[in-house]
Amino acid sequence: MRIENAMVDSGKMYGSHKLFNTSVPGLYYTLLISNMWSAYGTVTNVSSPGIYIGDSAEQYFSWYNPSEDVLYWSCNNANSTRKYWAVGGIYQTLTIEFYTDTNFDPTVTQQIKLSSSSNYLYSFKAYGAGQGINEHSYFIKIDFDLLNVKLTNPTCFTAMLSGVMTPTY
Repeated sequence: MRIENAMVDSGKMYGSHKLFNTSVPGLYYTLLISNMWSAYGTVTNVSSPGIYIGDSAEQYFSWYNPSEDVLYWSCNNANSTRKYWAVGGIYQTLTIEFYTDTNFDPTVTQQIKLSSSSNYLYSFKAYGAGQGINEHSYFIKIDFDLLNVKLTNPTCFTAMLSGVMTPTY
């Protein structure tokens, strides 16, 4: 599987990770996937600490299940080749970290949007999965609704983020 992002690169780095723009000047973010799994015990080869989305031009991971018998049973042999299964769904553990620079000057309860060049932040797609699969492999596009996350500025020197992030698929 390949991860492709549409996040807007700020041209800045912190701790060897790319920082991406938000709608608030001087406020940037990183997005880390630290765990991915799917149905019936299907997991990935993503190792700790995870994948910082967008850090490199191409980012890949692989799915596996310790038991092919479980996959045959769970998906009833999804196609005639008896090699691939449609397990469906991608569960993720995500961490968004925010960073500021000297341009950071929020208003008193400012709404935050993670900037994107499309209608999603990142996507998953299987390329080269094999005959009979490639024709049915589509993008799974991920975006986040941060409507409940507000920036509050109690003093001219400090600011806090609060709220709940709601993913959309």
